[in-house]
Amino acid sequence: MQLELELAGQRWELSVPDEELQEVHLPVLREIRYPSITDGWLSPEK
Repeated sequence: MQLELELAGQRWELSVPDEELQEVHLPVLREIRYPSITDGWLSPEK
């Protein structure tokens, strides 16, 4: 899965294996509370 997020004017593109994403990254990402990434910051491209 490709993840795209923009923080402080910088765009980050992450490529994460689905099994790692489900087990680790999504629970961590859900803890993030930045108004700048509340919509459109996840790009579900495989």
